[in-house]
Amino acid sequence: MTDTIIHVGIIDAPEIDFSIGGKRHHACYLGEGCVGIDHNGATSATFESDGPFTLHHVVIGKQFHWQQFEDQTFLGRLRLTAEDGMLHAINDVDVETYLKSVISSEMAATNHPELLKTHAIISRSWVLRQLAPSDAVEEPLKLPETTAGEKVIARIWDHDDHVHYDVCADDHCQRYQGITRQVDRKAEEAVEATRGLVLTDRDGKLCDTRFYKACGGSTERFSACWQDRDYHYLQPVHDPFCHPSALERLSGGKEGVMRLVLNGYDRTTVDYDTWEETIETPVLTKRVEERLHLGLGRILDLEPLQRGASGRIVWLRIKGENGSVVIGKELLIRKVLSDTHLKSSCFTVGKRGGNDGRPSAFVLHGKGWGHGVGLCQIGAAAMSLQGYSCEEILKFYFPGARIAPYS
Repeated sequence: MTDTIIHVGIIDAPEIDFSIGGKRHHACYLGEGCVGIDHNGATSATFESDGPFTLHHVVIGKQFHWQQFEDQTFLGRLRLTAEDGMLHAINDVDVETYLKSVISSEMAATNHPELLKTHAIISRSWVLRQLAPSDAVEEPLKLPETTAGEKVIARIWDHDDHVHYDVCADDHCQRYQGITRQVDRKAEEAVEATRGLVLTDRDGKLCDTRFYKACGGSTERFSACWQDRDYHYLQPVHDPFCHPSALERLSGGKEGVMRLVLNGYDRTTVDYDTWEETIETPVLTKRVEERLHLGLGRILDLEPLQRGASGRIVWLRIKGENGSVVIGKELLIRKVLSDTHLKSSCFTVGKRGGNDGRPSAFVLHGKGWGHGVGLCQIGAAAMSLQGYSCEEILKFYFPGARIAPYS
C-alpha cells in the first residue's frame, strides 16, 4: 500500500514555470527557450525530473470565490506532458506522502490530532477508491418532470472528468498543495498513526468518503449531487457541531476555532453557516445566457423543483420572458447563478420588485458551504476540540462504515 503511486495533476496551461535545484525553467508547447518539450511540431512530448521541485503560479480554489495563485513545492517526480496545445504538470507521488500534504491543505496542519487522523483516513479511502476499478453501472440521470417542450440540462462533475492523471490537486478532487502547507509535524504523525487504514462499507468495499467545509445543519445524500445511487454510510445526519453558537462555546470562540482549523484563504469566508447573496436581474440574465446560451431573455423566476434532505436544491427551474429551463444537479446550479460558485445550493429565493412589476433583483438566503455529502470539516473540527476521538467522528458522519486495513 505504501508503494502505491498516484498521478496528481497540478497545472494545465499553455506555459508552465518551475524550479528544480534552485534553477528556474520555463516550459511551453511551442517556441524558443522551452524546457523539456519538443517544439518542432510534435503533438505529444514528455519531460520528467525527480523532486523536490517548485511549480510557480499554481491556481488554488479554481473558479471559487477565494481563487488565488501561489508557488508550491512538491516531493516525488515532476512530469510535464504536452498534448494538443496544452501542458500538464503532473506529480507522481506515493499515497502516504500525498496524504501528508492533503490533510495540511484541506485544513490547517495545526488542527487537533484526532481531526488530522480522521482526515487522513477519509482522504486515503477516497483516493484509493478512485484508483480502483468501478463496478458501478453508469446510467443516465433520472430527470425531473417538466412542462411540455421544456429543456433539461443535467451535469455532474466527478473525478473521472480527468484524462491525463488520476486526480487533480484542487477542490474538484481534494486539495494537494505539496509541502507548502506542511508547517506542523502533527500532520505527518497523523498519517503515520493511521498508515494503511481506510473506511469500508458493510460488504468490505472502500467507502466513497466525500467531505466539504460546512453542512449548514444537516448532511446530504450522495444522489443529490452525483449519480442516482446512494450508500448506507452517506445518509442524512443532523449536525449541531458546525453551528456558530457551538463554536462560540469552545475555547477561543468561533474566531479562535476558525484560526486554528482553517488555512488563511478559507478564513476569509466568515458567513460559512448562513449567507445571503443579492443578484440584480440584469446580472443574473447575463450569467444565465453566458452559461446556457438558450436565449431565455430577462429572468423572471427561480423555482426549486426538488430538494435533498439537507435542503440543497437538486433541480432548479429558471424562468425567463422567452421560456424556461430546468438545471441540475447541485454544482451546476451553483455555477450558473454565480460568477464563481455559490457557497451551496441550499438556499431560498426572494425577489425585489421593480417598477414594471417584474423582479429587479433576486435575493438568495443560503446555508452551508459545499455539497454537504459525508464529513463536515468544521463540524468534525469542533467535535475533535470537544474531545471526540477519530473513531467517534467517523462513526458520526459515516454511519455503518468500519475502519479497516487496506488490502
